[in-house]
Amino acid sequence: MAVQRLDLVTKAVQEAVDDAVGQVEESVKGLIKDTYNEVVKRSPFITYYYRSNHRILVKDSRGRFKSGGGGGEAKLFPAVKPDDAQPGQFAGNVSDTTNEELDKLNAFELGDVVTIRTNVPYADEVETKHMVYAGARIVAENS
Repeated sequence: MAVQRLDLVTKAVQEAVDDAVGQVEESVKGLIKDTYNEVVKRSPFITYYYRSNHRILVKDSRGRFKSGGGGGEAKLFPAVKPDDAQPGQFAGNVSDTTNEELDKLNAFELGDVVTIRTNVPYADEVETKHMVYAGARIVAENS
């Protein structure tokens, strides 16, 4: 009788722990989703190429990829930004890649490491901004 009662208590405690872990995992996933969405939303580039190329990587506690990696590099979408990219050209990619990346969080468990990153070179964007600001300064100085 005591063994059966202990088994019932053990089962009830395990269910309570599993429920608590599930609630915490969902809270953490929500935080990661909000963070990802803010990173995407606050990426300021006009063509949306940078904005549409943020990636989520999920690794277990031993550093093995669970989602979004597999040891390779995250693929850019499209693979190379055209030299003549137009304002808003990649805006449609943002929602597609956002949904795809957020789906990777289904593999997340407590103890995993989540990284939000991009493979888009910053140099292109920095140089473009520098040229725009330099041009604006020249116009202002000559006005």
